Amino acid sequence: MRILLAALAATTVSFTFITPAQAGFAECAGKEDSKLEKCEAKALKSLAKLRANTTAYKPSDLDKGFGHLDGDDVNPFNTDHHYFGVKDTGFEKLNEVAAAANKISAAVRMANYVGDLNKTDKAAAQKLGGTLLPILKSLDASVKDVTEKAKALAASPNDLVASPMELPKAVGAVGGIVTQLGGTAAKIPGALTALMPIVKGAAAAAVENAVGDVTDAVNDAAGGALDKAGIKK
Repeated sequence: MRILLAALAATTVSFTFITPAQAGFAECAGKEDSKLEKCEAKALKSLAKLRANTTAYKPSDLDKGFGHLDGDDVNPFNTDHHYFGVKDTGFEKLNEVAAAANKISAAVRMANYVGDLNKTDKAAAQKLGGTLLPILKSLDASVKDVTEKAKALAASPNDLVASPMELPKAVGAVGGIVTQLGGTAAKIPGALTALMPIVKGAAAAAVENAVGDVTDAVNDAAGGALDKAGIKK
């Protein structure tokens, strides 16, 4: 079991949740000439560090319908612009929650990939989107469930550790998961909105009415967990 590790964090406890492959290159938008080169070089350096400390998330861990994308040469989570790296938390009792949080993040990131794919291969994007859409629709319930589990761990961090010396790392790990959930939750409505016109049909129309409910539900759940863990939003 693995957890996302970010290489751009100013301070790291055990992990945080920025992906340089996306955040870095996005920051380069609008830059030109030497400024663009400098920005891209920084992003690629951060990506190299991230790759050295993590393993690319396997699409089949998101859904078996994406199993054909597990190979290193076809895995969207192993590409520069969609890299999603994961790593073990170091705490056995936390790994299950971390894996669930990673699955939620992977769903939103897959929506980003499908959006990019749609620019060059609409048929392939529609097929992947059809598999992904019901997963995105269920994320509000998933975020609530994982957030409640994270809140329980935040309330009793001593249960995670074998030694008191590990407590700060455990607290930071739980906080990192809650932060990840909060950041991902905010992106779910946008992912749904972007995916619907790609998938089209009745499934997309049915999910349209759920977008607003998802926004409130997941943000409330994640926000409550941040408060419980004593983490500033």
